[in-house]
Amino acid sequence: MAELRFAVWNTEWMNDLFQSGDGPAAFKSDNDNVRGPKATNTVAQRRRDLAGVLHELALDVAVIVEGPNRAAELQLFFDQDVEGSWSCEVQPTKGSSQVIGIAVRTDTGRFQNPPFTRIDSSGGQGENRLSAACSVTQCLGDPVTQRKCEPTVGREWRIKRHDDRFC
Repeated sequence: MAELRFAVWNTEWMNDLFQSGDGPAAFKSDNDNVRGPKATNTVAQRRRDLAGVLHELALDVAVIVEGPNRAAELQLFFDQDVEGSWSCEVQPTKGSSQVIGIAVRTDTGRFQNPPFTRIDSSGGQGENRLSAACSVTQCLGDPVTQRKCEPTVGREWRIKRHDDRFC
């Protein structure tokens, strides 16, 4: 069985690294100040810090919390700043910059091309996005509150491995 290195990481304000608007994905100027974990953060420092952590972790799959609003922006970051080849997508949240994204490393032979499929259970809203996938929690109920478990909605990406199985 192949082992995968997987992480979920709240990158905090990653969207601030990119120019706003609907034009092509582009970083702000390297010297622009942006929000981040330090008292002062420039775009160049944040990009270097984020890429450094990803390099140290040597991941196969990264789920990015508080990532950029657009898939093209996440793809730009991984293409320019992170070692390897990656396929990126985001789950937009209408009216919010609290976006969840996924990046799958595609140059290691562990995944098929494309490495994931979009699942659209949005009821035909027609948006080109990864969408919520429903899963029903099956249990006997909470013995403390005497409540039954209700169906839950979560985010799902089905990642296809090189051997045609999903993980």
